[in-house]
Amino acid sequence: MKSSSEWTRRWVTIVDPSLGVTGAFKAACNISRHSRDWADSFLVLSDRSTIGREHLTTFAHVDRIAMAIPQKTLRSFISYFPTALTGAVRMKNITHIWNSDSIILNDIYLLHAPFLKVLGYRGRIITWVRLDYTRYPKWLARLWLEIASRYSDEIVAVSDFIMRKLVADGLKARKIYDPIQPDLFRTTGPLGSSPHAVMIANYTHSKGQMDALEAFARAARHVPDACLSFFGGDLGLRKNREFRTQLEQRSAELGLSERVRFSAFCDDVSKCYADARVALVLSESESFSLTCLEACQVGVPVIAYRSGGPEEIVQDGRTGYLCALGQVDEVAARLRQLLENRELAATLGSAASRRVAVAFSTNRYARAMRDLIDVAKTQIG
Repeated sequence: MKSSSEWTRRWVTIVDPSLGVTGAFKAACNISRHSRDWADSFLVLSDRSTIGREHLTTFAHVDRIAMAIPQKTLRSFISYFPTALTGAVRMKNITHIWNSDSIILNDIYLLHAPFLKVLGYRGRIITWVRLDYTRYPKWLARLWLEIASRYSDEIVAVSDFIMRKLVADGLKARKIYDPIQPDLFRTTGPLGSSPHAVMIANYTHSKGQMDALEAFARAARHVPDACLSFFGGDLGLRKNREFRTQLEQRSAELGLSERVRFSAFCDDVSKCYADARVALVLSESESFSLTCLEACQVGVPVIAYRSGGPEEIVQDGRTGYLCALGQVDEVAARLRQLLENRELAATLGSAASRRVAVAFSTNRYARAMRDLIDVAKTQIG
């Protein structure tokens, strides 16, 4: 480890396609926040992003360019490569980006790397793998892997779950877990006095809100004063707005309109969990899950599907519960157990908070990031 006097200041550009405040965007903020002592971080966002200025204060500068996000439509694929090319050209014309020691592509489906290399970028390109690429068509996943392998100087996996997949596909990568948030804490005293369950996730089918609603309906029969709160955004997408409407309609059909609350995105996680007794993370697939980590950090036990990343955060029966994917009855049984037993919930939540403070510490993350970026300076300096 170098002494502080041996470190020189770095310039790092992070390319993030998030349309709203997502786990990937929060991860980009982590990179900037935990490297600010030795690096200036520039953010490149999609020009369609709705993220407001209040969420961008950690970055030295923010630019916006056109980005293509893969969708299962012909129009999406037709625009995919041309948009990546025009984005790379745009980046070439922004001096502070082009002079960065490293450009971090904040997920594997960003295809700027080959174009940046051809256009003459001399710094290192780091590709972060934040999604489970195996859930996409094989030809598309193979394309992403080939580009990442050939044109990235470093590939970073967000979890063991993703690392195993990359290794199986013949790629070399390093793992860097995202850390806890140093300024995140409970705004109340002991764990919520009322049987209140919370789910924080943008309103998309894959996040599992419908399963959460069905599980709550079954548990709520036995816990008359229980309630459930959803917090999330629609990312400006019509299909997500329609999904939220479906959830609200289903809640009414179940006779739960007075006990289930649907709220917009809230960036104050501690406020969302202020009176919660249990958190739900029921995604079909999670590469890591910052939502899961945040709930554990504030001492709220999590019920999660065995969907990848949550299995590395939650210790089943010790800090929360892991359920088989799609097993709504199992979720309902665990949910009823915690809603009825405040002492058990508090015990699991306290254990979760202690564990993640060590396993996902900010110091460990900052050291890993400085090592990653220092390689860039060493090799191009």
